[in-house]
Amino acid sequence: MKRNVCWRSTLRQPIHTLFLLLLVGLISFAFISRAVGYLVVTREMDRLGGYYRAIGHLEMINPLITHSSTDLTDDEVELMENEPETYEDYMPAGVALVANSQYVAFEDRRRYCPGILQGVHNADVDGYSSMSPSAYIRISDVLVYGELRSKYSAPYASDRLDEYHLMVNVDQVEAGYPEYVQKGSNIRLRWLVEDASEVAALFDSLQVGRRYLFRGYYNNGLDATYRKTLKWEDAPNNLILKSLNDAGLWFLPVEPGGVVDFSDPALAGLVEELRATEENRHTMWVMSTKDMSAIPIVQAVSKQYYLTDGRWLNREDDIKGNRVCSVPHDFAQLRGLTVGDTITLKLRNHGAPTYFSYVEPSSDGDWGAWQDWATHTDEFHIVGVYNMKFRDFTFGIKDDNIVYIPDSCMPAGYGGSGDYFYSFILCSPRDGDAFLSENREALAELGLRATLVDTGWEKFYAAVIPMRQAAATGTMIFTLVLVLAMALVAFLYLRQRQRDFAILRSLGVPERVAIRQTLQPMAWVGGGSILVGGFAGWAYAVGKAVSTLAAFQGAQGIGPSAFLSFVWFAILCILSFALLMAFVYAGLSMVARRPVLELLQGVAGQVGGRKQANAGPMLEHAGDASHVVQRIPCMLQHGAR
Repeated sequence: MKRNVCWRSTLRQPIHTLFLLLLVGLISFAFISRAVGYLVVTREMDRLGGYYRAIGHLEMINPLITHSSTDLTDDEVELMENEPETYEDYMPAGVALVANSQYVAFEDRRRYCPGILQGVHNADVDGYSSMSPSAYIRISDVLVYGELRSKYSAPYASDRLDEYHLMVNVDQVEAGYPEYVQKGSNIRLRWLVEDASEVAALFDSLQVGRRYLFRGYYNNGLDATYRKTLKWEDAPNNLILKSLNDAGLWFLPVEPGGVVDFSDPALAGLVEELRATEENRHTMWVMSTKDMSAIPIVQAVSKQYYLTDGRWLNREDDIKGNRVCSVPHDFAQLRGLTVGDTITLKLRNHGAPTYFSYVEPSSDGDWGAWQDWATHTDEFHIVGVYNMKFRDFTFGIKDDNIVYIPDSCMPAGYGGSGDYFYSFILCSPRDGDAFLSENREALAELGLRATLVDTGWEKFYAAVIPMRQAAATGTMIFTLVLVLAMALVAFLYLRQRQRDFAILRSLGVPERVAIRQTLQPMAWVGGGSILVGGFAGWAYAVGKAVSTLAAFQGAQGIGPSAFLSFVWFAILCILSFALLMAFVYAGLSMVARRPVLELLQGVAGQVGGRKQANAGPMLEHAGDASHVVQRIPCMLQHGAR
């Protein structure tokens, strides 16, 4: 560096050098800030856009339902007569139509079957399952041994004509939710009768202090007095006395420490019923899904399901066959479960699952051969806990007594028809209009329409397009400015260093070495300016991106991030530096192709015109190389200055 004439000349021209440094730094700041802004905006818009999915489902339409028969044309009447009458008639054809669409990425034909929890009760304890019309399920039944502590008539306790209360201390539990009865607990059995005279003798026969076998159940909506106030926590004090058989056997006296002989003909069928109802108390409604996060009811716009902990099951879980599940909030809270815990489910292959997958008796009271159905037992890790924003009063807790598992984890052939719970996901949100146009008429002929969930994609896309276009346009403009500015810098630099290059060549310095020595000052000055200006542009662009992207919110509440790998900073700086060096090198290559005498003549003319009063004689003999060579020491002296 000490022997580099070009470098020494550059240092002796501080104003010119500072000007080049500022020019390079400024254009580097402008270019890199624009490029970084474009990269951040593009990357974040693509990333946030990836969270948006076109989620659709099918629903029935009946445009003629609001018209009276006198308003219909003959064709409309014929169409109405030919319309499908049941769900099974119209949905399979619509599902098949959607499945063949080129725009559908995958379908989610959710299957459902009973899943029996091993060692854990479900959370269906609010008593709604004992209300009409589902009282035959008898999931809230209890069967206990206990000492009668007191008894009294209480017709004022409800809107019933007559009511008796039996206070019992439980010493043994045969069946029932632990929230209702436990060993050592005190319960109240409400004996509701229509005609007190029919049971007066039975009531009188009950002996306080004696041990009995009692059967009861919990129904929080039994009468108007309690319906608005009772909660499942009140169940132990509000159990309804229930007969042990259909013949009106309300209780059985049992000796202390003794048990009832259930083989007694008077108790025929009770064991089978108790076994089935106990099975129901451990039963969940298991729903398989290919992607729970893409189910319409879990989307924010539906305002139905939301996460309280963990995550939704996703497509990867189904593809990889992950043994994971998502459970309802009430169940997890009541049973002390949380994300990371494991539950064991025995899936039962019931081709047509009944009311919320519970075992049900037939009309003649036969509980069937449910124990003979095929089963598959597996462990599932809880990765998500969900809740409902609005629970239907009619169903209560059992309405969301559903465990979701990946579809690949439910054995083939298990579960009810996937057409009942069906949705689909398009390849891209941009395909929504094309998909609807393609299938609208065909679905309408089936009495169906496809509906896409409003996930906010339209608003997001409308806001993203102008921003991306503005960022791209700005980057292109400043890229062009960068090219022109670097060309100008190279021109100004070479205009000053051409004299030094000519001197080096006249002294016999090889062309390659002369070019390298001439490039070195610009490399140091330009490289430093690019780093400083580029870093300032990087910091400015990232800060600006934070404020620009703050208003954007992706699907599922995912926000933007202005982070960008520092590798991009290095790439942009290298590109700017390479462009500058390319222009300087190209200019030097053009200069190097000129003959040395021509360069020397040009240099001598410049030096003589600026510095030498006696340059006339030399210029007069410019054609003679010897005269020019004689002036080299003087030229070197001025160049060093």
